Amino acid sequence: MNYVSKYDLDKIIIFDGHCNFCSWGVQFLLRRDKQNAFLFSASQSENGKELLSHLAILNVESILYLRKGKILKSSTAVLYIIKDLGYPWKVFFVFILVPTFIRDAFYNVFAKVRYSFFGRRATCRMPNENELKRFL
Repeated sequence: MNYVSKYDLDKIIIFDGHCNFCSWGVQFLLRRDKQNAFLFSASQSENGKELLSHLAILNVESILYLRKGKILKSSTAVLYIIKDLGYPWKVFFVFILVPTFIRDAFYNVFAKVRYSFFGRRATCRMPNENELKRFL
């Protein structure tokens, strides 16, 4: 895998490509990431599976954010993504002060009901021509 190294693992978001809410979140980020800082990969895609295998991650039950060589997950991943998105979104980074076990409890409840509320796709969303360079 030629794109994986400690130095390449910066601002990569691994998301559930079957989740409608997650796909909406990727669309939200694509529209607001004016510096094209983020790269995306659905966990179900071939590159996503290869990346997860390289990172020795067997089971993905939350969003992952690879940032500066570290793997962030769940609410911590979301907050750092928002922080890296910049102003005005980074003001929500203040929630990092809430203890992780509390933040993740809310995150996990939402993660369990997201398919019920937002639905599930049979296949991952395909990026359009303009977005293709932003996906692994």
